[in-house]
Amino acid sequence: CTALHYIAPILNYERYVCHLKLLDPDGSYELQSANQVFERLYFAPGYIKSNFQNGNMESRFVDGMFTRVPYFKDTLFIAIALDSNRNVHCLAVSKVLNETKDLWIWFEKISNVTFRLRKMYLVITPRS
Repeated sequence: CTALHYIAPILNYERYVCHLKLLDPDGSYELQSANQVFERLYFAPGYIKSNFQNGNMESRFVDGMFTRVPYFKDTLFIAIALDSNRNVHCLAVSKVLNETKDLWIWFEKISNVTFRLRKMYLVITPRS
């Protein structure tokens, strides 16, 4: 493999995040890499932020899943919420290389900042 093989995914993610920022400047986006190797990506749409930063969130849930889709393979963390009408909304999505306690804490912290939540509740359950 060439060096470009390892750098290309980061360039694609950087273009993706730039494109999202153009389409939705009020959204929250974070791309982190080390030595041009992808580590994690977080995004939350702007319209969801404005809806749920006003205290309209009744319940919030997070889960992780493993995927094999080419641009989102590895692990996805997803946060969803119920509004006061019991409608389900996707709050935020994060792509990470693997599922670790530190990455779950990072996802919770950045979600709490994005949605101005005062408390962080993180429950990690073992996979069966």
